[in-house]
Amino acid sequence: MQNNSPEENAKPSLFTIATDALTVARSFMDLALMEVGLAAQAIPRLIGVAIIGIFLALFAWLSLSVFIGWLAYYFFGSIGWGIGGFFILQIFALFACKIVSDMYVRRLTLPHTRSFIKNTGERLYDAINRD
Repeated sequence: MQNNSPEENAKPSLFTIATDALTVARSFMDLALMEVGLAAQAIPRLIGVAIIGIFLALFAWLSLSVFIGWLAYYFFGSIGWGIGGFFILQIFALFACKIVSDMYVRRLTLPHTRSFIKNTGERLYDAINRD
């Protein structure tokens, strides 16, 4: 036999539900605001790490280039070949950057969106002129 009181069987009131919902909403907003504050504090640090990363990448590239130039000098025994190896590596990198840059520029022209608009316009024109 269960000994349930009327309070245990009663459904919570609308006021109780609204109060609980408001408490959850406030907690959510507090959490979100604290997290936004932490994210805002992380931005300068992220920028600093990015700048350091850029310098490290530049030094790594320079080191690789000097190494390639030194290898060319070592194998061919000529300073001209060493400088040429260094120079050729830089030209190769520039062409690679140009190819990648052209690809991104093509994406900036929104080719799929323009194609969609063109096709939609043609279909609309055909639909209007069929009648």
